[in-house]
Amino acid sequence: MREKIKRVKSKCNCINLRRASNAITEYYDNIMKPSGLTVNQFCLLRNLKRLGVCSTSELAEYVGLERTTLVRTIRPLFQKNYVEDISPEGSRNRQIQVTPQGIQALEISIPLWEKAQKAVELKLGSKNLKLLIKFLEKIEEL
Repeated sequence: MREKIKRVKSKCNCINLRRASNAITEYYDNIMKPSGLTVNQFCLLRNLKRLGVCSTSELAEYVGLERTTLVRTIRPLFQKNYVEDISPEGSRNRQIQVTPQGIQALEISIPLWEKAQKAVELKLGSKNLKLLIKFLEKIEEL
């Protein structure tokens, strides 16, 4: 049996942020597993519910994702019938909305997401979390 390889520390800010992003995504996904949604799917579904009917481009802009990333992430939500396309047949401008099943999935997911939120806040501390969010906002401005 192979010995577990120790991860090398990196001086690269980008790699360190990506590692942290992957770690927190995995953490949320594990907690949210009983809902059948990943944290990324949950966030898209929640924001789509806020917007009501919108195009995929509008949703991508609203959540700050590349349109292709959004389409890839939202595809399973269509397959689970949590999101539907209500645009007229033949229309090139796709209009999407959350279905009643999607709303049910959100209702199941919200307490799990809140549990993950609370656990992260407890681990980091409220002050540190607020500071982290400020730093992340600055990074987004780059």
